[in-house]
Amino acid sequence: ERLPKLSGSSPYDIAAAIYHLQGKNEVALKYFQQSLEIKTKEKNYRGLAVTNNRIGSLLAEQKEYKQALSYLQKAEKYAVQVNYEAILVDIAINLSTVYRGLNQPKEDIAALKRGEESARKLHLTHHLGAIYGNLGQYYQSQKQYEKAETYLKDALSIFKEIGSLEYQGYIYQALREMFVEKGDYKQAYENQQVAQKLSDSLFSQQQKARMDELSMKFESERKEQQIKLLQKESELQSQQNRLWFIGGGLALLLALVSIVFIINRAKYRRLRESLQL
Repeated sequence: ERLPKLSGSSPYDIAAAIYHLQGKNEVALKYFQQSLEIKTKEKNYRGLAVTNNRIGSLLAEQKEYKQALSYLQKAEKYAVQVNYEAILVDIAINLSTVYRGLNQPKEDIAALKRGEESARKLHLTHHLGAIYGNLGQYYQSQKQYEKAETYLKDALSIFKEIGSLEYQGYIYQALREMFVEKGDYKQAYENQQVAQKLSDSLFSQQQKARMDELSMKFESERKEQQIKLLQKESELQSQQNRLWFIGGGLALLLALVSIVFIINRAKYRRLRESLQL
């Protein structure tokens, strides 16, 4: 698919993000690649860190781990080069996913520890929760269930504090899977129950948000219709006023003509009488 020429790299990033959300990943990758070309020419290393990270994340979702790793390593290199520490946390989380997919536990834990250090330093609470969640899953993969449970519960505590129902659900599901693996089905069932309640609650919130959105749209349309109706009434009133003004003007003109006619008629009568005399 041929891409339209756009000005600057940002429109390509935005287009790529939209296509990614729509599930059109091949088109999204083409837009991301176009953005990379522009940023490379501009030597925009900060932007290169962002776009390489996004491409790596997209490829990781598709389980194309080797390709994803190449982009994420470039992203990390550019981020370090310009001291863009905030994005290093996100890159670390994506690298963890890739290393786990490639079965490289040493690289996995090293990436997560780098991410944890940056998240703590920058007080990125949400990212720290995500790091803890990934650490929990890492230790679960290593059969170190005690450490896994500790990190998952630390992550859960953070997501409860910031009120993220979606991420709480993810952590409860991870705990359920861990307890199933351990053979503790009672704990697994309890965590599944909580995860389901959170899912239902989140669905209710989303439904409410949609209803609120529809209600706002309805009210907005209703107000627009009222405004249009008022504008039409105002236009009709203006037209009526103009007609009254024109009618009044014509009546006045007719009155003036009548007066002039009466005056001239009286003059004519006196003139005729004087001629008769």
